[in-house]
Amino acid sequence: MRYVFLILLFPLLPLISIASDSSDQWIESALKSDAAHDPQWLRLGHWKKRGLIGRQFRSEYLSEADGPALFLAPNGKTDPRAELEATLRAFFSPPITKPDEHPQCLFPARFQWAKNKLKIETALTPQPCTERKKWKEQLGAEGVSLIFASAYLGNAASMFGHTFLKFRSRHNRDGRDLLDYGVNFAAETGTDGGVPFAVLGLTGGYQGHFTLQPFHQTLREYANLEGRDLWEYTLNLTQDELDFFIDHLFELERTSFDYYFLDENCSYHLLGALEAAKPDLSAMDQFWYQVIPADSVRVLTAIPNLIGDIRYRPALQTLFQNQAVAATRDELRLAKALTSLDTGTRTTALTENRKQSLASQVTALDLALDYGAVLAAKNPNDFEPINHQLRGERAATGAQTQERVIPRPTRPEEGHDPGRVGLSIDHYDTATGLARRLGLQFRFAYHDRLSRDEGYLRGTTLEVLRTKIDIPIDTDGQPRKTPSVRELALLDIFSAQPRSRFFAPITWRASFGLKEPWLSTSLGPYVNGGLGTTVDIGSHRSPLWISALVDGEMLSNPDLAKQTPMSLGPRLTASWFPNVTTRVGLDGGIHFPLNGGPRTDWLEAQLVQALTMNMEIRLVGRDHLIDGKDNREWSAQIYQHILF
Repeated sequence: MRYVFLILLFPLLPLISIASDSSDQWIESALKSDAAHDPQWLRLGHWKKRGLIGRQFRSEYLSEADGPALFLAPNGKTDPRAELEATLRAFFSPPITKPDEHPQCLFPARFQWAKNKLKIETALTPQPCTERKKWKEQLGAEGVSLIFASAYLGNAASMFGHTFLKFRSRHNRDGRDLLDYGVNFAAETGTDGGVPFAVLGLTGGYQGHFTLQPFHQTLREYANLEGRDLWEYTLNLTQDELDFFIDHLFELERTSFDYYFLDENCSYHLLGALEAAKPDLSAMDQFWYQVIPADSVRVLTAIPNLIGDIRYRPALQTLFQNQAVAATRDELRLAKALTSLDTGTRTTALTENRKQSLASQVTALDLALDYGAVLAAKNPNDFEPINHQLRGERAATGAQTQERVIPRPTRPEEGHDPGRVGLSIDHYDTATGLARRLGLQFRFAYHDRLSRDEGYLRGTTLEVLRTKIDIPIDTDGQPRKTPSVRELALLDIFSAQPRSRFFAPITWRASFGLKEPWLSTSLGPYVNGGLGTTVDIGSHRSPLWISALVDGEMLSNPDLAKQTPMSLGPRLTASWFPNVTTRVGLDGGIHFPLNGGPRTDWLEAQLVQALTMNMEIRLVGRDHLIDGKDNREWSAQIYQHILF
């Protein structure tokens, strides 16, 4: 794309370089006004000041935009003043054969800024930009909303949730917002997965682009196919701010940004584009390092008068599961049979359902229609005819459709903060007896399965850069040697959702980083993972999830007899959620050696009590049996969740 843009721009170069004496004087005057350091100009080019050291050896500024199409000056990425001069000269270039390819039309937000800040219209003739104005009229934007899509572990790019924008069009009122357009910023990850995906995503190995697409397509992908609930936050922008915002997004469509999962992601660059249109916003200043989608929502909702209405859009799967909670087993069984692809099974179920009470008939048919909608989103050719038949059967009951009341879940910004710091006191076995140590723990993001899960996906762990530093202590309570890093988990994922009559999600886990294994005193790399399934044997009010997996691990550590042991075996994980603030966890298994290493049996139990949304205490007990050597550890921990 970058070469195509340069080819299109090539015929303009002679025009850009030609300016009358009067335009030269005007440009020189504009540059002397220090407009190159105007906050809105810097945000239009996405320039940031380098760190103190970087400024000593390189340029003062560096743009976060990485595609060349956003810059007219050869050094525009690092020099806002040179880019301003090149932009102004381009605006003075004569009309061309294709008016909408004139720089005034290609950079409409910059041109609007120059009109507002520098009064450039007094010195030149604005170009008509006919096609550009026609496109904006067809868009008809009279408002914009920020959309948050809940986390989805089936797609690694969406593990933290996702944010995008939706423009409300004056042409699509009266409940026709599915025809509105949305703006998405996402990474081009191809078919990558696993460790390569995580490494490239954490190190900026992907390019991110802004794209415009109909909202109904986005809704189908997120809410219908992936089963993700959506939250819509109306942004209170003036019409002038909204028009400027659209113009700037048009400029950004032609460039790209290096994509980083933790900071320069969907939320970060949407905030950057929003600040360009509303310079007094300063939302990005609230972040020190990472920008997680829910955090961007948290920051925006805290700004006075920025957020208007908030709307919850449950996914098709959420609608179904909400209704299924109150259904009987027979109603659930009939609902499943009513959506069968087998005609005989479906016919038998219809006959049986007609013999039930009217209330049970309606419940089974409504459940079947909800479940059929979920299936039709993925396989419309198979299930749309079935759904048509069920709608006819439902109408024949004559029962009025009851208005559904879906309990509003906790909004994403209302959950705990994603960062975490902690302190632990550990007692553990050694060759000479019981010893103690202090533990300092730190995590950049995001959630583990035993923390409060309001605003998060229950039963999941997604932790990035979890670090534990140990300080051994003598019996008199004084430190006896320097601290040491015991663990650095670069990424730790556990996804568990229980099976049901209708859905059978795969339970899986994956983790890699550096750790100090049992019977070792030094760090070494590790990677582990497993696949299995989860069942819920508790009640609706007090779920108890049991996960069974086949689990494997590979270590590399010079302290171990077998320096690169590989192992495989069964793993059992239990998560009990007795109430909102209390969690009980159990994790155990056996790893059998595959290449001559030691057999390892382990069991870990945790009791977690949340004191506030962001503070919790934990009691943890661990028992490791390695080649017949028993190693026990007891730990009392306190954690505080924070926002970086």
